[in-house]
Amino acid sequence: MLFAFTLYSLIFYAEVVGMITVPSNYTGLENLFWDHLVTIWGTGLFSFLGIHIFLKNYLAQNKRLRIIQAEKELALQELATLNTKKNQLIALLSHDLKNPIGMLRQTLDLVDRGAFEEGEFQLILKNLRNQSYHLSGMLNNTLNWVLAELEDKELEMESLSLYQLTDEMLEGMMIQAVSKKQTIESEKTGEDQILEIEASEIRIILKNLLDNAIKFTPVGGEIGFNLIISSKEITWTIKNQGKPIPLPEESILFDFKVKTTFGTMREKGTGIGLPLCKKIADKLDMELGFYRTDDGKNSFFLTKRLN
Repeated sequence: MLFAFTLYSLIFYAEVVGMITVPSNYTGLENLFWDHLVTIWGTGLFSFLGIHIFLKNYLAQNKRLRIIQAEKELALQELATLNTKKNQLIALLSHDLKNPIGMLRQTLDLVDRGAFEEGEFQLILKNLRNQSYHLSGMLNNTLNWVLAELEDKELEMESLSLYQLTDEMLEGMMIQAVSKKQTIESEKTGEDQILEIEASEIRIILKNLLDNAIKFTPVGGEIGFNLIISSKEITWTIKNQGKPIPLPEESILFDFKVKTTFGTMREKGTGIGLPLCKKIADKLDMELGFYRTDDGKNSFFLTKRLN
């Protein structure tokens, strides 16, 4: 279009200065006026419509590209979230299974070596059976949580006695405690209630808290596992002897940060159990926290408020 207007202007200028002669068929100035007016308006309208259509299509295409880009970014964000969630859940599954499987392996190694007498062997078989039941239950609980998280399903509720849940966790963790000659003192305060609760998820949290208490309590030490029931809330507390958690670390106990730790018998930890438990507790609208008791014990609590 620029070339056309430039060429027309040069020819028109050449005619004006007499360089070329252009035959004219106009009958008068009025005829010349209307011819030029129609030409200018026609050319202008054609140019306007052409540019308008081009811009309209360009803007529409640009809008579609922005929508596609937004959808792509959303998909990438969802993929990253899903990948993070998958990694966390795999870590939780591995964390929950590591110690029970390790205990089973150690016990079976001792059996293979003939380290037990006949009477002890029967007791070991009973403990192995109980431990396998506990391991199977924890595996089911963790898998249910993993599936619920990956599929964004509602958590399953279970009608259960709070005393029964507490005793079940105590019985399941006793085998680990006995292997370190530890005792778990349990006290239940308040009237028992049968509630519809997310029992599987609560088991996962309590199991991890008890597991940590056993890991970091010295051989022959004592662990406290208490349940307090009131009209407003339910609270489980796990207290243990051992090295106090440093003050600078208290504020980051529940932050996701892989950190290798070792228990009193060199039991290896990854530091991801507490953050994953905190994630579960937050989803349940429960409070998971830590404080140091007056006598210097490390104490974790899990609180569920009642409506």
